[in-house]
Amino acid sequence: MAATTTATYDDYARIYKKYKELYGEQTAVFYQVGSFFELYDVLTTASGATRCNVKDIVDILGIQLSIKSGDTHDLLFAGFPDYTLHRWAAKLTQLGWTVVVVEQKKDEKGKVEIREVTKVLSPGTHSESIQSADAPYIASIWLDESTITPTPTYGISVLDLTTGFSTSYEGSTRGKNNVWSADEAVHFFQIYSPREVIFHWRGDSFSQPNEPTIRRVFGLPQTTRSIHCRHALPEQQGFLEKPLMREEFLRKHFQPQTLLPVREYLHIQSWPKVERALCALLQFMEDHFTMTNGLQEHTPWSNVNALHCGNNALAQLNFLTEQTNDSILGIFQKCITPMGKRAVKRRLLSPLTQRTSIETRLQRTAWFHENKEIYDTVERSLRFMFDLPRIHQKFMNFRIQSGDVLGLYQSYKEATTLYEFLEHQPSAKQIYKDITPQRASFTKLLDTWLLLFSKEKAESATDNNTFIQNGLYPELDTCENNIRALYAKVQEWMDNICKIMNLSTDSLRIEEKEKSLFCVKGTKQVIQHCEKYFKAHSTEAAYAGIEFKVTKSVGHSIEAPFLEQAGHKLIGLRAQLASILARVLPKVCITFYESTGSLWQPIEEWIEELDMNLCFAKVAHEQNYCKPNLTDNQGGSSLNIKNLRHPLIENLQNRSKYVTHNVNLGSATATGTEGSIGWLLYGMNASGKSSLMKAIGIAVLLAQCGSYVPASEMTLAPFERLLTRILNVDNLWAGLSSFAVEISELRDIFMRADAHTLVLGDELCSGTESVSATALVAAGIQFLAKKSSRFVFATHYHDLFKIPEIVALKGLAVWHLRVRHDQVADILIYDRTLSPGPGSTLYGIEVARALNIPDEILEDALRFRKTLQGSATTTSAWNPNISVRECEMCGSQIKKELEVHHIRPRAEASSETRSFSNGLARDSVRNLIVVCEGCHDAHHNGTKPISPLSDTSVGPRRLLENVIVNPKKSQLSPEELEIVQSTISGFSHLTAKMLQFKLKSEFNIIVTDSFIRKYK
Repeated sequence: MAATTTATYDDYARIYKKYKELYGEQTAVFYQVGSFFELYDVLTTASGATRCNVKDIVDILGIQLSIKSGDTHDLLFAGFPDYTLHRWAAKLTQLGWTVVVVEQKKDEKGKVEIREVTKVLSPGTHSESIQSADAPYIASIWLDESTITPTPTYGISVLDLTTGFSTSYEGSTRGKNNVWSADEAVHFFQIYSPREVIFHWRGDSFSQPNEPTIRRVFGLPQTTRSIHCRHALPEQQGFLEKPLMREEFLRKHFQPQTLLPVREYLHIQSWPKVERALCALLQFMEDHFTMTNGLQEHTPWSNVNALHCGNNALAQLNFLTEQTNDSILGIFQKCITPMGKRAVKRRLLSPLTQRTSIETRLQRTAWFHENKEIYDTVERSLRFMFDLPRIHQKFMNFRIQSGDVLGLYQSYKEATTLYEFLEHQPSAKQIYKDITPQRASFTKLLDTWLLLFSKEKAESATDNNTFIQNGLYPELDTCENNIRALYAKVQEWMDNICKIMNLSTDSLRIEEKEKSLFCVKGTKQVIQHCEKYFKAHSTEAAYAGIEFKVTKSVGHSIEAPFLEQAGHKLIGLRAQLASILARVLPKVCITFYESTGSLWQPIEEWIEELDMNLCFAKVAHEQNYCKPNLTDNQGGSSLNIKNLRHPLIENLQNRSKYVTHNVNLGSATATGTEGSIGWLLYGMNASGKSSLMKAIGIAVLLAQCGSYVPASEMTLAPFERLLTRILNVDNLWAGLSSFAVEISELRDIFMRADAHTLVLGDELCSGTESVSATALVAAGIQFLAKKSSRFVFATHYHDLFKIPEIVALKGLAVWHLRVRHDQVADILIYDRTLSPGPGSTLYGIEVARALNIPDEILEDALRFRKTLQGSATTTSAWNPNISVRECEMCGSQIKKELEVHHIRPRAEASSETRSFSNGLARDSVRNLIVVCEGCHDAHHNGTKPISPLSDTSVGPRRLLENVIVNPKKSQLSPEELEIVQSTISGFSHLTAKMLQFKLKSEFNIIVTDSFIRKYK
């Protein structure tokens, strides 16, 4: 690590103080000195106080902290190599930190002239750290305290720097001064979940919302690591306070190629708050030295034809959760391409209301679902695709590398193959006619790529050559040729040694080391043999000063002034090549964009659409979902579902029977299941009433996204609003009782409800005493019925049926989920079937017993209720003489995995006599065995036979043996295997996906990722 001075410490502290005031305590400074980035601090020994926060940073990064002790102060410093900058910065930005990067600028002689801040990395701007397909959105919120309405108005914008995509929305909050919400904004941020937010408040400082309030009102998730709250005083806005300056600022960043006014081009002419939010976002980018070249055309977010999901419905129905795998989104993580993975999230979180649009999506999914061969072919092609939007954005920022160029070629090539395949499918032309690019588009992309780039050069790109096609830039070709000539000269020098020593040409090899670009290596015997010869014989001038090293630490090598001079020359040539590339690369990128840029988005959207429909078809096939049938909703929205399932619950690893349900809401012809305007759903705790209610909402959301649904049949007249009031979610407002929050939510529901609304409520008004709660729920039911809304309320309020208006309400269906008590076994049996009426009101003690309430309390409760209960048994239902204690094959005692298996299948027995043809009783103890889940599975896959007990010299024993399954032989011929191995060895720097494509396209050999990794 380079030596440091007091001036360096002072400069570091100055920069830290400046940026700490801007971005808060979680600000780090990485200060370049030589080939390291360093961190400095001063510790006062008496107090233990420090000037900066290096100790906190070191604790997070896990790097060594060095201390130079002094009389009154200790100097602290740490560091890491400059080429690992983004690795260490990412550890901080992923936790919400801001990293200020200070780099050194050198003169022509290599002397450091100045050190200055060159970039500021934060959760939303650190695009170099992005590894997943998720979009790293950064958001801006402009909240204006209204002088007309009691609640603020807002404008919100998001930007993805990796693709250049941006979108915005403007709206008004609802509620009262101290209680307000923003449903549309919550939905917006669920679709475009930001990593970082810049929040501006234009209003009285005393009423400015704090960070927790901002998170609650706008539904910002925990993955939003950093929120910068600022009071937008006019005097602090500078030039952005002037409309004309904002117009020029927007034009500078979006660079519209049109005569339209920039506000019309961006579609924000009627959204003044969005204009402020968008400008604040772009200013934040400039402050972070972030390139915003090539931003896509700004797209306003519209909810005109979208299902309104009120009261955080998507989260309350578990469409998205903090852990994606626990959500509906997790089920649909089947997309193959990175752009498809981003698009499927947007689709699932943006349900539609227009029947024709939904049916178009369903038709495209059905086409894949019903054509397995087409499905498989498209899936194979998509697996070779790279992240086209991100690569295209790198072109706009002139930051492409050889891997990007190869990824682009491979994606274009495979997209062309896919297009040609689909072109021969008559039905595909009709189904995808609106989004399929023209054949000429694919030709144009590939021809332009081949004109500008070289596949062979890109596959072997190093510091010694580029990926640009030969003949375009003579100075670039000359420099690359000079480097190749230098390598040839060194190779000739080394080959001559082999010739003199009568060695094979592969006895010596050139290796590049940090201190020596040309290091000649060989075995110990070869190097010693060469040393012996050169000591005994005079050498040519080219070998003057030659030395031979035989050491364990460095290895066995040859050094010479000639090699050292060649290394210095190579450094100069590489620097020259990098300089030329930096000059010509923007020209190449601009040429490629001007020729093909208009084709990028159509190709991307076509691939996204194929990938999403493939994903929906795959989920439908794997989960056994059905295609919903849609009808017009002019007379009101409705739904009719047969055998409805909850998609998350049915996927739990639970061996219990899953009970499906039939649901009908909206028919106006009869009562009960055929004419229900709404349901009251009763049932004891854990009976599944909340799960059924959520399953209804999930099915509606999936259908209106254009997905198949977890049922055997569904008919739907699309809804326009889905409003929920479900417990066990975060409150939307701070400082209020849960009942006040609930009433505020119910008020919003009642204000929005109409004939196209579905309302789902769980334990409404549970925050107050039962009489008022019952009255409020009854009034709400009556109000929704008058509005012709559809609703399902899970409730415990049996006193509702003491209210005559509720009893007489036409179209109100009352159901309960059946749970019966087995008095003999003294257990609750959760039947979970829908039965008419509210069911029993006496079930609390049974549930309490299941939750291990102390016996003394239960006995008193039973005495008070004058009811007797008992205990459970652990014998088999097939034969009480079989005790279910442990697996008879492996000894496992995990009871929840144990089951009683018939050795001879039950199907072979007579259904009347329950016995086999030989007279043996089907349920005899001789034909039963207790097995665990693992042994049972092994038996059914043929690896573990089960036999009856046999008499042996040591008593009855069950004779068990494992079946050896022969492993599959390789499907590749020896010649093909040799091709695969040589390709992997010769192109070891290529990714597994690139190697798969190369083998497929050049040798027609198809292998898996795991096969590649096995040999790589």
